[in-house]
Amino acid sequence: MSSIKHDQLKLLAENGGVKGVTIVGDPAGFTLNVATISGDKLLFTKTGQMRFFKKMETLLDYLKTEVGIGTATIQFDQWNPAQATIKA
Repeated sequence: MSSIKHDQLKLLAENGGVKGVTIVGDPAGFTLNVATISGDKLLFTKTGQMRFFKKMETLLDYLKTEVGIGTATIQFDQWNPAQATIKA
């Protein structure tokens, strides 16, 4: 799966290039998979790291207010809410 950064995602969303988004929960937090007209992409930061959201509310706010997307699918079979509070 290739990567996408915020500016690219916002531009695609504004121009109808996003077919759907899936919020994926895992022990580290939540990531965002984006289905675009050119294939599936994973949201990355400007520095090239996979973008993790620790809180679902933060991710939902990001999608709605910063990207303009109001609908998403959630996949959380690997998510463990207790894992986020465990310190190594």
